[in-house]
Amino acid sequence: MEKNQEEEQLRRLELLGQEILKIARNELYLKMRYLDVALSSLRFQMDGEIGSIGTDGQMLYFHPGWLGGTYRTDRRGVNRAYLHVVLHCLFGHLFLKGSAMKCSGIWPVILRWSR
Repeated sequence: MEKNQEEEQLRRLELLGQEILKIARNELYLKMRYLDVALSSLRFQMDGEIGSIGTDGQMLYFHPGWLGGTYRTDRRGVNRAYLHVVLHCLFGHLFLKGSAMKCSGIWPVILRWSR
């Protein structure tokens, strides 16, 4: 029974984090409609192993504690972090622990289109 409660809490944390990121994406979209495809290209995934947020070009990974705390204290900070990640993807600056990652997913298409 305790395991079910823990799984339910993790599911709720992930849903809450995804909702926060959707709000950030929508607020950015209202200000920067020209980034609509880029802003909506990343799927959201909770990851307790990272310090804040990050991406591999397909997923936007978030730490629930960082995301919730930042949203609570400075909503614009979440928007800035989201935009920062998207701009890294647009400019092909995808890195994983110091080594360059292969650009995958929709980003090669966006990068070819933007040049």
